[in-house]
Amino acid sequence: MEFEPEKGHLIARCIVEILGKPEQHVKDTIELVVKEMKGRRKIQVLESKVETPTRVEGLWASFAEVEVLFAGFEELATFCFDFMPSSVEVLEPGNIGLEAPELSGLLNDLLAGLHNLDMKVKTLHAEKLVLEQNAEALLKNLVLVSLHKSPADLKSLSGMVGVKELQLAPFLSRFLEQGIIAQDTSGRYKQR
Repeated sequence: MEFEPEKGHLIARCIVEILGKPEQHVKDTIELVVKEMKGRRKIQVLESKVETPTRVEGLWASFAEVEVLFAGFEELATFCFDFMPSSVEVLEPGNIGLEAPELSGLLNDLLAGLHNLDMKVKTLHAEKLVLEQNAEALLKNLVLVSLHKSPADLKSLSGMVGVKELQLAPFLSRFLEQGIIAQDTSGRYKQR
């Protein structure tokens, strides 16, 4: 595809970032993202540069800087939703004139994508709440089974249920408040 601004073509420089671990996974993923871009219709990757992953707070980060020729605004908007670049700089043409229907279409595509993302976030949040409730119920049952025969202190109980003391303590406090468990005079936890 040749750059033809009169046909609505655009050239943009985009940065796409990846964060995760292990290092090889991040490297492979960013390369796969660029490969996916190159396979798209109605866009053409003119240049691409993939950075070597660097360590950031226990994770690995990498990014790709790509210069892309788009057939039009719709392709640019689709690209933004599909690849979620952290930065987009339109290089060509220097001046962009939009007809009202084209702008309306672009805004509606943008809104449809945002609504789709919003629904996914709400679904994930609801699923997370259910998982947290189920995990707490399982932990409660583990604690009760572990305390069935005799009382135990935090350290012993932590070993029995397989949850670190620091993470277990807030749950035990909640179970005490709810009357699910009690403490004896020496501070050991016991069944009610």
